[in-house]
Amino acid sequence: MKVSRERLYGMLVQSGYLYEFELVMNGNNYCKFHGKVGYHIDDCEEFHQEVKRMLAFSMIRIGNEEESSEVWMTK
Repeated sequence: MKVSRERLYGMLVQSGYLYEFELVMNGNNYCKFHGKVGYHIDDCEEFHQEVKRMLAFSMIRIGNEEESSEVWMTK
């Protein structure tokens, strides 16, 4: 996937598919998906599985590299 998990998470929050925790931190040791310190969202297997589920149910679609947008949300 061309887009990072962190950026994908932000797109999913912005589009209303996920809700962001009130406590927002940045850094290499924080998972935005769980709102926990200890690992980065790029290493979060549960977030990875949630994205796979959304793809399987056609909730999101990832485009080709040639296209200007990388991820589309479908409703």
